[in-house]
Amino acid sequence: MIIQSGFSRSEEEVLLVSSVLRRLDSGKLGSLAHRILCQKIQYLAQHFKITPPYSYGLYLHGPYSPDLAKDLFFLENQKTPVSQEQFLSHELEERFMRLKEFVQSKDLRSMEIITTLHWLLQSGFSSEQAILKIKELKKATPVEIKFAQETLQKIP
Repeated sequence: MIIQSGFSRSEEEVLLVSSVLRRLDSGKLGSLAHRILCQKIQYLAQHFKITPPYSYGLYLHGPYSPDLAKDLFFLENQKTPVSQEQFLSHELEERFMRLKEFVQSKDLRSMEIITTLHWLLQSGFSSEQAILKIKELKKATPVEIKFAQETLQKIP
């Protein structure tokens, strides 16, 4: 794999990530809300096994990857055209459609709570510890937590 100067991953991998984001009407970097949404969708896309994994740490708005931010900004500055066509692989397209259904109609707050809870659980927190942390970090209500727990069961 050849890493192009400026990217933390290969250009093909970054283009794949950008393609997924744009097909989901995301990928815009003009506002903080858009950038947060990009981070959350890529976080989920890698768990749906659509895109290559980025390393994430826990930040104010949930899981965040500095490398992803760098790659998306670099790609945007390069003005490289990004395909928004269906994937040639039927299996990959099916995974994409499951991700699309998963993120559909979820607002930014829900995405933050869902991905933060997932990140905490993946990082070794027990369910009880993760819930306490979500309450502390996000001031999440019992309804929001229950929704996040139910939604997480849909991640493959």
